[in-house]
Amino acid sequence: MSANPLLPPISVILLDEDPIFSLGLREALKTGGFLDINLVATGQLQDIFSLLESYKVDLWLVCLDLEIYPKKVRKFVSELPKISKDYPEINLLLLTIPETMVYDFKLNYLPIVKGYCYKHIPLEQLVEVVRLCGRGGFYQGGKVKPIDGWLNSQLQAGLREIDGQIEKINRLLENHKLSLFDLIYWQGRRRELKVARFLLSRFLPPPAKVADFSYPNNSSPPSPSLIIPENPPETTSIERIRIFPESFLENVHNNPLVNFSAKILEIDAFSPVKRKQLLVTILNEWNFLIFELKQAKIEEDVLKKSARYYLKRIWWGSLKKFLNITGIMAEEIDVINPEETEVGSYEEKLYSIPFVEDLLAYQVLDKPLVIDGIIYEKEKEESREIAEIIMTNLIITIANCVGAFILNEYAENPEVRQVLLEKQWKSSRKLAMFRNNLVWEYRKEKYWSNPKNIFEDKYELLILTEKGIETYTVNHPRHRELKELKGIPWLVTIMIELRDSLSRGVKSFGDFLGKLLVYLLTEVLGRGIGLIGKGILQGIGSRIRN
Repeated sequence: MSANPLLPPISVILLDEDPIFSLGLREALKTGGFLDINLVATGQLQDIFSLLESYKVDLWLVCLDLEIYPKKVRKFVSELPKISKDYPEINLLLLTIPETMVYDFKLNYLPIVKGYCYKHIPLEQLVEVVRLCGRGGFYQGGKVKPIDGWLNSQLQAGLREIDGQIEKINRLLENHKLSLFDLIYWQGRRRELKVARFLLSRFLPPPAKVADFSYPNNSSPPSPSLIIPENPPETTSIERIRIFPESFLENVHNNPLVNFSAKILEIDAFSPVKRKQLLVTILNEWNFLIFELKQAKIEEDVLKKSARYYLKRIWWGSLKKFLNITGIMAEEIDVINPEETEVGSYEEKLYSIPFVEDLLAYQVLDKPLVIDGIIYEKEKEESREIAEIIMTNLIITIANCVGAFILNEYAENPEVRQVLLEKQWKSSRKLAMFRNNLVWEYRKEKYWSNPKNIFEDKYELLILTEKGIETYTVNHPRHRELKELKGIPWLVTIMIELRDSLSRGVKSFGDFLGKLLVYLLTEVLGRGIGLIGKGILQGIGSRIRN
């Protein structure tokens, strides 16, 4: 149903911790058909008291995502009775995840709550609910029973247990030499667990996804942390924030994220659920950056020169948002100035992510990718596949840098160990062993693997397959990096080149020595032994005749 011109517009304030959802909804409401919804301001949950003093609106649209922002949501919910007592005239529409939290916290009994529904309902349906509640009506989303909250938590716990069992079986199959019977048994057990996981997941509500709303071409995204007054624009042209790679969310959701790359990765210390949260967080940060760069219409040379800055921005933004999502270290991380923060010993890993400049030009300016002299045009299927490989490696590598920062700076924090880490790494001794192994992995990468890959003109990228995280090799010239090598890495390339140059000569010399040894044993030593034996036999024969 479109806007009714005979009815006055509805003034709304949106409170949400997710800047992408806030930005998307704000811009979507500016399009035709929704102009009767006047979004006066947006802010975070903590901004409600300052906004109450400044604005009087028809409806407060409040997003409560208990799964991603548990501490902030619980704090806000605890303050709702006081808000209801001090401001009985306001009207709240709650968009919740999970949908059952309205019953879990008994929010439906508060007189200021005029409606509640699941956060990610279709936009048209959400607008109708806003119109209903903004004009004095009441909306109850779905026939959800209170027991469903308990059932949902039990399902989630069961899925986490199944994921843990599947990961243990994967490690068993990878690291141990099993008999044929044991191999068949454990593979069958893994299949059973995957089927059980699939069946359980059918009973869960739809997973939360990144909001897919529309944005005007001539608008620039504001800072998500600010409270932003709005004026309706005249333009109706739209552009979408696209999720790229498009299959990444599905792959992460269905993937055990077990490391099969023969490398030790920082995210190996995290639990499977936290790995998935971290990867999706980085994906959202990257796609939002691409959207901003498209709006800014930045030139190609400036774009490529700023690649390092963008990498650090994604790293820092993902780190901060990931810790906020998990509900730990929020206050400590907020006081750190990202401009004064060094990436640390893993700086080289972050800044050496391959093809970042090309990927930026590909996504922002629609430039073709050029890999090993092959041109991949934007609209071709091969181009999309190689871009997804590069993008997946970028996301996983940034995740490892985030993990390295957390392990280096906050490894001794008991809350970090309890919330983030895999069970086997929670003890001080085991975690110290893991960090020591990482140090050796850094040295191996710096002094052997990386120089070897540079000399052989190839990159080893991390990708997601059905099994988990694996290595994918991409050939590409690296002559400039080869010239810049110094010290031990340079010496390693000299040793490899020396081995290659001498290998044919050494092989020929070895063949010659082998033939010479055979000749000496058969022609010289063998004949000598034969003559000696013949003389002995002749002497014995003479004795017998005499």
